[in-house]
Amino acid sequence: MAKVQIFAVQSIDGYMVEGCKEQYPSLYDERAVLYQGATFILNADSPLSMLMEDLENECNDAVYLIEALPRNESIINTMLQMRLVDEIVICTVPVMQGNGTRLFRTCIPPATCWESESTSISKNGTVRTVFRKIGPFDKNRV
Repeated sequence: MAKVQIFAVQSIDGYMVEGCKEQYPSLYDERAVLYQGATFILNADSPLSMLMEDLENECNDAVYLIEALPRNESIINTMLQMRLVDEIVICTVPVMQGNGTRLFRTCIPPATCWESESTSISKNGTVRTVFRKIGPFDKNRV
């Protein structure tokens, strides 16, 4: 079955981070691995209707990847609202930005439950967590 992934680099206070290659080179290694494993790279111009059709095909084992960048914020939040995202890889860098584009909007209905599949901490303090969607929000799971 196809999988939709988000790759995000965020600050401690939840803003998208760009341009930190020199300070956090391991993030770019992580990014390269995800890009190599992806069948399709999505962006702000990707038609969601095509993605939805592809996801309905049960024989499809493609991996769709979108990187959380300010220009992709709107499509990412739409994909989350439509429950199209299966996995989120978040790398949190030890920086407080104070402003910028937030990774997630404050209200993304409908609520969904996620589980942390793995978490690792690099020598430079970057925390990498992989979250997998487990289904609609259920207050009994919390």
